Amino acid sequence: MTIDNEYIDQYFSGSMPAEEKQIFEKRIQSDESFAEDVAFYVSAMAVARESGEAERKEKLRELYEVKTEQKDGKIINLGWLKPVMSAAAVLLIFFLGWTFFLKPASVQQLADEYIKNKFSEQPVQMGKSEDSIEIALGMFNKSEFEEAGKLADKMLISNPADPDALKLTGIVSLRLGNYDKALISFQKIADQPGLFSNMGLFYKAITLMKRDRSGDRENAKQLLKKVVEQKLGGNEIAEEWLNKMD
Repeated sequence: MTIDNEYIDQYFSGSMPAEEKQIFEKRIQSDESFAEDVAFYVSAMAVARESGEAERKEKLRELYEVKTEQKDGKIINLGWLKPVMSAAAVLLIFFLGWTFFLKPASVQQLADEYIKNKFSEQPVQMGKSEDSIEIALGMFNKSEFEEAGKLADKMLISNPADPDALKLTGIVSLRLGNYDKALISFQKIADQPGLFSNMGLFYKAITLMKRDRSGDRENAKQLLKKVVEQKLGGNEIAEEWLNKMD
């Protein structure tokens, strides 16, 4: 007997249609064998949670192979994974597992992770320390955000369309919580035709996700969809996030 792990994964990844979700949830309550499969999924995901995406999927596949062999009557020692037997335990693990291990990351968490990884330090080209943008980037990398922002603003007075200055102004504003200014800066980048890998709309979506006011999530999703459809800068990450967002 095989376990339809792809079907179960659809439910937790958020790709299952609403009608199918209702059927899925009712089946957990009426089909004990299926409930055990779902509980096993939750347990396996909890164990593999700290692994990378590729490693997690591989681990989950191996665990399902073990579970399938168990159902075929073979005796296999899982060691680190406690078996789930009663229907009550199954349902408990299912709901607790969803709350603590499988619930999709919030839009703010996705934005925070990107900001931490990409907006903590900006590359500075060697040998160009006399350029204002390089000086401003150096300030930014020292966490001198306000000083970096003021210098970038001065650059925009003489060249309002400077994409490097606009990006730095937007990132500084985002880091300081000035989301309105960040949105304006990133929109000005998005409006510029001909830029290689234009990240304006993607950065604007991140700002909305970070701010997360009423309507921001939906607006961010629409921007991410446009990024994917038009293959703009950040489209691969945008597609990944859309699959994680409700």
